[in-house]
Amino acid sequence: MSDSKKDALIIQLLEKIDEKQDQQSEQLTEIRIQAAEQKSALEAHAKQDEVMYGHLREIDSRLEEYNSQLATHIAGVQELRKMNTILKQDLDDRTDYIGKRIDKLEEPRKLVGVAKKIVVEIGAVAVATSAIWAFLKLVFPRL
Repeated sequence: MSDSKKDALIIQLLEKIDEKQDQQSEQLTEIRIQAAEQKSALEAHAKQDEVMYGHLREIDSRLEEYNSQLATHIAGVQELRKMNTILKQDLDDRTDYIGKRIDKLEEPRKLVGVAKKIVVEIGAVAVATSAIWAFLKLVFPRL
């Protein structure tokens, strides 16, 4: 092979190497751009995760507060139920007492009613006896 052919071949190989280096340089630039984009996306996701974690902590804090308020409310409801039970029992006791008291106060009135019936019956017997006696006197004047 002659020197000029060798030189042409070397130049051709150097051009191919230069083209390959250009391609690799372009590929490397694209890879760096993609890496930068991915890094930027990753940082954005990390920031979003931090924001979401902050929201989650706020929600957790509110939830704890609500649970505390709910526990206080439940304790209040239980106390009210106890008080209602006591008040109901007290009301039942008073109602029983008042019923017994009314019965006791009505006893004399019932007794007076019974006495009236007895007096009316005795009066009816006396009137009937008087009527019979008057009739007998008419029939038998000597009695």
